[in-house]
Amino acid sequence: NVKIPKGKEPKELTLEECLTLAENAPERKGRFVRRKAS
Repeated sequence: NVKIPKGKEPKELTLEECLTLAENAPERKGRFVRRKAS
């Protein structure tokens, strides 16, 4: 998933623009933190 820059219409994005956005997007951290069972 990629955030679309403000001022850009999603319909106006080309495939190349989408791919570069996807490459530059930071990787998302996991939602849940795993803890070792004590």
